[in-house]
Amino acid sequence: MKNIIGIFLIALIFFTGCSDRDFNSDIWKTNKDQRFYMLNDIVKNKILIGKTKQEIIELLDTVDIKRFNYTDNSWMYIVSIPYLVPVPQQPIKVMDIEFENNKVKQTTIRN
Repeated sequence: MKNIIGIFLIALIFFTGCSDRDFNSDIWKTNKDQRFYMLNDIVKNKILIGKTKQEIIELLDTVDIKRFNYTDNSWMYIVSIPYLVPVPQQPIKVMDIEFENNKVKQTTIRN
C-alpha cells in the first residue's frame, strides 16, 4: 500500500511540475492529451486576443470537434484533463472565448 501511495505522489509531483507548456498549434491539433497543459499559456499570454473566428478555427482545428459549441459572440472549448488511471467521468477544463466585432476580446479558463 505504501508503494502505491509513493508512486501516486511521485506521479502527482511530476505532472504538477509539467503542467504548463507553450502553446503549439500543431501539437494542439494532433495530441489531445497535451491541450490541457497549453491552456494557461493561451490565456496568460493572450495568444488568441485580436484573432478572428477563422484564425481560431485554424489554430485550434475546431471545425470537426463535436464538443465545440458556439454562438455569435461566445465560444466554449472543452479540454479533458489527462489522468494516469481511467476515471468514471473524465474531468475537464473549459476555455471560454469571447468575441467583440468578430475578434477575440477575452479568454478565460474555468472548471
